[in-house]
This record gives sequence, C-alpha cells and structure tokens, in this order.
Amino acid sequence: MNRFSDRQLSQFTSIIRMGATEASHAMSTWLERSISVEVEPVNQLPLSIAADQLGTPDATLCACLMNVTGLINGQLLFAFDEKSGLCLSETILNRSDSVQSWGELEISAAKETANIVGCAFLNSLSRSLPHLGSKDESTVEEVGSDCMPSAPVFLRDYAAAIMQSVLLDQACCSDSVVVIKSDLRIAELPLLFHFMFVPDAESLDKLSRLMP
Repeated sequence: MNRFSDRQLSQFTSIIRMGATEASHAMSTWLERSISVEVEPVNQLPLSIAADQLGTPDATLCACLMNVTGLINGQLLFAFDEKSGLCLSETILNRSDSVQSWGELEISAAKETANIVGCAFLNSLSRSLPHLGSKDESTVEEVGSDCMPSAPVFLRDYAAAIMQSVLLDQACCSDSVVVIKSDLRIAELPLLFHFMFVPDAESLDKLSRLMP
C-alpha cells in the first residue's frame, strides 16, 4: 500500500471535512437539533494506535456498519456508546420514557440515522474526488463516479472487535492504516457519536494516483 505525502493527506483531510460537514447538516435536519462536527486530520497510523480509535478496546460499543462500493470501496462506521445510542433512539422515536435496551424500533432508528449520515457524506465525497488533479480521464473512469453504501448492519461488541473488522483489509497489506474519523455531538445532550470511513487498500492506491 502506497504511503501518502503530507500534501496528499492535507488535501484528503479538506475533502473529508466537507463530507463530514454535509453529514452533520443531514443529521441536524433529521433530528431537528444542532450538530457539531470535529474532523481529525487524515493520517497513516500504526495498526496498534488505529485499533484504539473508538476508545478503550474492552468497552462495549454499538455501531452501524455500511460497506461502500463505487468510486472508492471501504467501510463506513457510525459508532456510539450504549447510553448515547439509546438516547438517540429516544429522540428519534419521540419517547418520553427512558429506553433501557435495544429493541427492533431502537435498532431501526439508529440504522436510519446511519444511513442518512452516510449517504450525505458519500454524496459529498463523490462530487469531490473525481476532480482531483488527474487529467487522465481513464484514471477517473477506472474508479467510477459514485460511492454507494449498503444497508446498515447493527453491531454490539467490544470496541477492539469492531475495529479489527473494519481494519482487516488494510492490515493485511501494511503495518500502517488510514483511518478517517469525525466526532458528532448533539446540542444540549452530552452524547458523542463517532463517524469513521476506512477505505480498502486498493482504493487507497487509487486515491494516491488521483491526488497530485
């Protein structure tokens, strides 16, 4: 897997920030609440550090996982702790009572949120990436013109197990991985949601050719 230059990482970070901002706007509209977003700079991290991106490895987390195909391939992850996720479901379902466990409705609400956030992010990415630097039209055609997410799958597992699953493809090719991570916060609620995009190794090679 190619290593990105500092210039490429900076350029990629700018594109991801646009996508994360669009995702936060979509989530804000969906929840009718203000959403703040903080995007970490894109970097290539040692595998041991990348594995801790969702917090303490033995902490139980919930997540909605989507496979991405098209312009670039990879995985999107909308992750949250139990309290944040259940509170999110209460807000979406307009429940007055406190939700204590994951039922069919709560999982459906979380998955729909992940789908809305993920589609907004990928739409922004699709608009930005084909115009990067390369004047070779065949290169653009090779990677397609859109990024499409699969239906979200709900996960509840240890943070380490979830991260191992999304990093597997890159980890098989290199001892450093590219993890693209944003944190979303809902106004007036002490909740934190992690939004993560992990391109596969082949897509990272394509991106390195697209960015000057």
